[in-house]
Amino acid sequence: MSTTIKISAKSHRTLAACLLFLGIVFMSQASVKADTITFESDALGVYPNGLISVESSLVHFRTSPGGGVVIRENFGEFIGTRGLTVEGTPVHLIMDFVVPVTSLSLFFGNDDPLDTSPGDTAILEVFLDGVLVGQTTVLMNRNDLADQQISFSATIFNSATFRFSQQFFLSETVDNVEFSPVPEPTSLVLLGVGIAGIAARIRRRVP
Repeated sequence: MSTTIKISAKSHRTLAACLLFLGIVFMSQASVKADTITFESDALGVYPNGLISVESSLVHFRTSPGGGVVIRENFGEFIGTRGLTVEGTPVHLIMDFVVPVTSLSLFFGNDDPLDTSPGDTAILEVFLDGVLVGQTTVLMNRNDLADQQISFSATIFNSATFRFSQQFFLSETVDNVEFSPVPEPTSLVLLGVGIAGIAARIRRRVP
């Protein structure tokens, strides 16, 4: 004995709408995949003119005038085996992005209790075409390890600075830098075309 289950046109439309929604969510998430830079693949040494990591070509790490960036081996401060340190004081880290981004996070350390004071903070400032558009501060735990994270994700920006409130005795040290680029216009157009095509097929198949 066989049983036939009839599905109404309304149910077809509901199912199709759900599938379309899931497709949109999946494609949208795929189009804004974050880049992560661990510095594990970068050569050790001093970069007086700044560094573009081999792990991502979308950001240029440099310092304010008078300094340089250094890829160092782990002496207990980093998450992996290598990290980035600012050379020279008082200077700070600058990150210039090739494309606009929607979020940025990084781990930081080198907050030696002998060179810091209670209340000292780490400061992340973000800019859009040179104009300050946001800022985040994190109170240092002063344990000299890169075990604290600072992040920003409230608006679009294309450059950022990271510094310590006490700069005269400390060099900023960072690791595991992660950022999310804004989807390219071409990707958005392709996403829209794909969604329109799926919607058209649903309309043709459902009476």
